[in-house]
Amino acid sequence: MISNELTLEIPRVSTKDIGRYACKLSNMNPKDIKPCELKIKLVGKTMCDVPPVPLSSRASLTCYFPEDLSKTRANFRVHHGANCSDPACAVVTCEWGDNLVCSILRGYHFDLTVTSHLTVGIPTAQEEQEGSYSCYFTSSTPVLYEPCSLTLVTVTSSCSISRVTETEPASLTCTFNVDVNETRNNFSLVRFGGGDSKGVDIVTCTWLEDQLKCTTAPGYEVNNLVTDRLVIRVPRASRDHTGTYACHVTDSKASGFQPCEFILKPGVAIVTCTWLQDQLKCTTAPGYEVNNLVTDRLVIRVPRASRDHTGTYACHVTGSSMDGFKSCDFILIPDVPAVVLTVAIAVLMFIPLSLVIIFLVFKCKQRKEVDQKATKQVSSEETSLISPEEKISSSPPVLLKEEISTEILLAASAAVTCDLGRDCPTRPHIVTHTT
Repeated sequence: MISNELTLEIPRVSTKDIGRYACKLSNMNPKDIKPCELKIKLVGKTMCDVPPVPLSSRASLTCYFPEDLSKTRANFRVHHGANCSDPACAVVTCEWGDNLVCSILRGYHFDLTVTSHLTVGIPTAQEEQEGSYSCYFTSSTPVLYEPCSLTLVTVTSSCSISRVTETEPASLTCTFNVDVNETRNNFSLVRFGGGDSKGVDIVTCTWLEDQLKCTTAPGYEVNNLVTDRLVIRVPRASRDHTGTYACHVTDSKASGFQPCEFILKPGVAIVTCTWLQDQLKCTTAPGYEVNNLVTDRLVIRVPRASRDHTGTYACHVTGSSMDGFKSCDFILIPDVPAVVLTVAIAVLMFIPLSLVIIFLVFKCKQRKEVDQKATKQVSSEETSLISPEEKISSSPPVLLKEEISTEILLAASAAVTCDLGRDCPTRPHIVTHTT
């Protein structure tokens, strides 16, 4: 439970846990963070730690001292053997001169790095390397040397799977009795079933130059983080994932691997149809409709689809194997927001409307230009038809613009009479204009 405090528990502290820790919120100023440091504090004694490993696996032994030997420059040794304080029992012996000089027994490895702790590696643990170890250093005061013991074990494993319904995510956890990250054992997840008695590798993980490389079958996911546990994810569980699984460690006895079953939860019956005296009786869940007409097909109607209807469906026949029923997914297409739909309709309507307006403006402009040209043409024709006597008349006839336009429109089929609508000293001649 998280309140204003958060507690991190480390059941078994080792060298990889030593260091600085800090608690940080996502929106926290780094200047306000006060880190703390985890140290293994020993007073007047040494102690060591070596996890159990399988035969021929890599092991590591860690010694812890009550002081920083790189500063005090105290000589030190790592002994193998129960209650053996004789230097002859040492597998690592180191003395300070100008630099640290060490003698290392074959089958062990030490990189000459020491502070208040050091680590001795055992690249390939053998039976003769089993047993008790202790860490010594030169001290002017009495020191208690607490031993530790290396045990070679047979690798065992177990697995567990979360039970989910179809299409939901699931996870499978492999649990080993050793820290595979330390032992560097190759391992795999095997699924049994079908005609292959040896099973099919679903996940295969191999150590290459201290880097874990994993390959997975389709429908499974895994990261490369492993200790004594490994989590395999199934993003979308289906009947293809059901079966028996086991976590295998290479070169270990298969009898030590406890299997687990991947089982899907049964789904919810939406429609149930039963034959009663040659009559089909069907019951449906709310939101579904079905008639009692069935051949090799049955139609189930959903009058009003909603998110409650989404999911995976399958048609089951009572008394038949589950493997023969293929599933299908009910997926809703997202609704188009009303605002988006309104804008789209407005745009679609505006485009043809704007084209019509542009066309009308263009036609009106073209018509106006034709009228202007016609006006000039009629004026010039009338001028040529007026007699010399009329030219010298003090009040020459005038054609209104409206009447000129009318003449041009009608001249092709009839004669046009110019009627000014008022008395004129002289009347124009009748003009017939043809085109």
